[in-house]
Amino acid sequence: MIPLPAVPASRVIPPADSILIESTAAELNLIDGGATVGTTAIADGDGILHNDAGTMKVTSAATFKTYFQAGLSSAADDLQAGDAAVTLTTSSGNITIDAAANDSDIIFKGTDATADITMLTLDGSDAGSASFNDKVTIGDGKLVLNSTAVTSTGAELNILDGVTSTTAELNILDGVTSTAAELNILDGVTSTAAELNILDGVTSTAAELNILDGVTSTAAELNILDGVTSTAAELNIIDGNTSATSTTLADADRVVVNDNGTMVQVALTDLDARDFDIVTSAPTDGTGKKTGFVWYVV
Repeated sequence: MIPLPAVPASRVIPPADSILIESTAAELNLIDGGATVGTTAIADGDGILHNDAGTMKVTSAATFKTYFQAGLSSAADDLQAGDAAVTLTTSSGNITIDAAANDSDIIFKGTDATADITMLTLDGSDAGSASFNDKVTIGDGKLVLNSTAVTSTGAELNILDGVTSTTAELNILDGVTSTAAELNILDGVTSTAAELNILDGVTSTAAELNILDGVTSTAAELNILDGVTSTAAELNIIDGNTSATSTTLADADRVVVNDNGTMVQVALTDLDARDFDIVTSAPTDGTGKKTGFVWYVV
């Protein structure tokens, strides 16, 4: 090789049909295969030298980007793990995740406190039933079961926690209009259902039922009154403190007699004069004061 003296570009006079070379030596050296590779950031407006069907041309980086993106696709199982956040987005249409293999699941995984966990599994063999690894948080009024909106709050639903009543038992409350205060009256009641059913059909008022407040009689003692038709006034006649009245006696009048252990009413006509007499002069208490009349056998 015969070295030529350096000639400034401005001194090179090309033939009339030639193109003037304006590149510097540094620029020409970039096509040298041994040139150092740089790390200059590329922008859409930058030019890239390429062979266009035998002709060397400079084309914008934006043109190359459009070309490389056209029809660009890669099998999902060929994707590699990245090292930064990823956003899957589209400005039009749907985003579809399709596990096309028969009965295959869609599995969402993550890392919880450095532990790899399965957060959600959609079971392809069970119509997509969802199995969550932990709780599902749904806002109040946002839960819909088979087109029916659940309007109860979490706190209201928690009232059922631990309830063992059957549907039939809960249906007993159907139609109950009692207030909480009224139901609280039953707090502490130990009566069985059979015992409470005794009240079925009772029309007594609270005031009437309160008459029993303080009663200590047993059922047997109260049953003594079963069948009694006497009025309160009639029962009060046997009260020792009841004042005597002046009554004209007639044959049809009756007196109470103990008939060999059975209390009966006896007509005055049964008191034969042969067997009884009346003391017309009443006994005294020793001071001359009358103490009453006495029947006696004669």
